[in-house]
Amino acid sequence: MTFLLACLLAQTEVIYLRYEVKGRTVTYALEREGPDGKSLGSVPLKAEEVPCKMRATADGTILAARADGLAEFQRDGKMVWQHKGTGFTDAQKLPGGNVIAVANSGSRNTVSEIDPEGKVLRKVDVTIKGGYPRVSSVRLLENGRILAAGGETIVEVGWDGKRHFEHTLAKGSYAYDAMELPGGDILYSAKGDVAQITRERKKVWSAYHGCPTSVQLLCSGNILVGGG
Repeated sequence: MTFLLACLLAQTEVIYLRYEVKGRTVTYALEREGPDGKSLGSVPLKAEEVPCKMRATADGTILAARADGLAEFQRDGKMVWQHKGTGFTDAQKLPGGNVIAVANSGSRNTVSEIDPEGKVLRKVDVTIKGGYPRVSSVRLLENGRILAAGGETIVEVGWDGKRHFEHTLAKGSYAYDAMELPGGDILYSAKGDVAQITRERKKVWSAYHGCPTSVQLLCSGNILVGGG
């Protein structure tokens, strides 16, 4: 049994992706747990429905980035919005209802802002370094720029393509997720590592974690890490 992704709903519930392998059969499900660790329900998933990344929204729903597009669904698994596409690896719902998402095609990573009707309002290509140059995380910052992570790179880029910040990880590493903390520092998860760095690229602290595919700062100041 492996837990791949996790996100917190309303600071009280955790929803995570679980998969089990039995022989040649793999089953997937979204699991919900309360603060006491008790199950609040499970939603089975087909292989094509498995998200690359999922984020809690301010509406209490889950926004999932999948290989076949974007899907927003309620806690019981009911879908409330969908956007078809290919190669999506992360998405974030913005105030007002628009979505920022990244899709990968080979070494090309395109970040787009999409409205609820599915219209692409703006987009920019983000290039990253590393043996596997795929953007796996994207977030819109308060300054309107994009924070993207993937390969051996964490980068802040404007919609005009200009790079404003770049941090390169050790060779052979892989950045899974990144977010800006209050004050401007960056919290990120990478292969074998969860860490906080300053804008001067100095490491504040780090902790070993085998495969931390998602990271989220909680209101309590604790950090929720998802991974296998």
